[in-house]
Parts: sequence; C-alpha cells; structure tokens
Amino acid sequence: MKTSINGKSYYLLIDTGASKSLLDITQSDEVGFGYLLLAKDKYVGIGGVTDIYVTFDYKMDDLFITFMGCDLSEVISYFDKDGMHIIGVLGADFFDTYKAKIDFTTNILYY
Repeated sequence: MKTSINGKSYYLLIDTGASKSLLDITQSDEVGFGYLLLAKDKYVGIGGVTDIYVTFDYKMDDLFITFMGCDLSEVISYFDKDGMHIIGVLGADFFDTYKAKIDFTTNILYY
C-alpha cells in the first residue's frame, strides 16, 4: 500500500497475520521518526525474534494509526523490489481500527 509519512512517499507491506503495524527502525533517520525500546520482551514474527519499540514524531497524510517499531530490514529486503521503498508493515490492528477489507479478486484494499 502506498502512503505518505512525513511528506515522503513509501510503501507498507500488508500482513493480516501481523498483530501490530510496524515501522522499520533502521530507516528512522531517513524517514524522520524516533523510537524507544518498549520492553525487554521480544517480538516474534516472520522476520524472527526482535526487540519492539515505541515510535513517535511521524505524520501520515491518509491514515491515523499507531506504529510500533522493530528492525524489519531483512524482511523488507526480500520484498523491496522494482523501486518500491517499503518502510513498514500494516498489520491486523489497522484492519480492526478501520474495519478494512481486501478484495482479493481485484487486489484492492478498502478502508
């Protein structure tokens, strides 16, 4: 999904299996957001086991959603093809908040 964060265009991977929406902390300087370690507990996902962070100082033009943060560089490198600049993951919390739906026959996300 294409979106704008802090005035720049990026893509978010849509992952309905991810419980939380995440921003890649390895790109925080480029995008212009901050992050702080949330807890000593680890987050387990498709990218493995990682620390989870609270993110702040970002503005999205088209959505209002709270992103957590983690190192997504390995996951993103797998999907970041054809000039798509992926900055994070849109998870199930987004679908719950916006009552969003995906039409898989047309590949359109409705929210």
